[in-house]
Amino acid sequence: MTKQFNPNSYPKSISRIPLSQINVADYQRVVRESTVRKIINNFDPRGLGSLLVSKRDGKYWVFDGQHRLRALQALGAKTAECIVYEGMTYLDEAKAWDYFNLKSSRATRLDQANAEIKRGDTFAIALNKTVEEAGLSIDYQQTGRDGYISAYIALEKIYKEYGRDRLQKTLRFIKQIFGLSRKAFQRSMMIGMTEFFVRYEKNPKFDQRFLEKRLVNNGLQVLLNLATRNKKQYNQTLEEATVSALLELYNSNKKFENRLR
Repeated sequence: MTKQFNPNSYPKSISRIPLSQINVADYQRVVRESTVRKIINNFDPRGLGSLLVSKRDGKYWVFDGQHRLRALQALGAKTAECIVYEGMTYLDEAKAWDYFNLKSSRATRLDQANAEIKRGDTFAIALNKTVEEAGLSIDYQQTGRDGYISAYIALEKIYKEYGRDRLQKTLRFIKQIFGLSRKAFQRSMMIGMTEFFVRYEKNPKFDQRFLEKRLVNNGLQVLLNLATRNKKQYNQTLEEATVSALLELYNSNKKFENRLR
């Protein structure tokens, strides 16, 4: 059995460290300015707690407390009380971030996935590679840019339930039809598109090129509007409503005997 990682097995001590000497590594989650402002507006040094840092290669790396660090910097503080861990590697720090944040509501799934990539998690690496091979990126830093996918849980679900190839086919199909628009890669679109193909692509009546033409001619917003309508009208999940919207667009004006069912 693999021994569970426990950062508290490392030697540690309490020290006051100049803020200018504390660094933030890339396994950290994205700084949320709203969280920093909340700390500043409700600042109470008694409830701030100690920053958790690793002393590695002569430098201090915070792995829990970067929002408090940013707030202290904004308030003009010069030092912070820190619990200093000795002997950690970069990988150990990423695991320590997981240890303290994975079950916390403070960390989003993207935050967790970013740390998983940095500590070498095989599934996270394989999923990331699958997305990149489709010409897209996972939005770990939550930039909101086109071509960057933030619906990580949907990517996980499709990969685990239908496999790597099915996920890649879905991503490439959506990209081919709708380009890099973020709206096209939201959870309901990716899961709905995947389930539509799983249900119908082996049907002898299914013609993928015909579907492509229909989607290009109608556009992304029409598909999204139909899905929203179907969700309300048929009391469906948005994913299921996307499947029914795709089916509706495909069957529109087709002879009854040529329709998918």
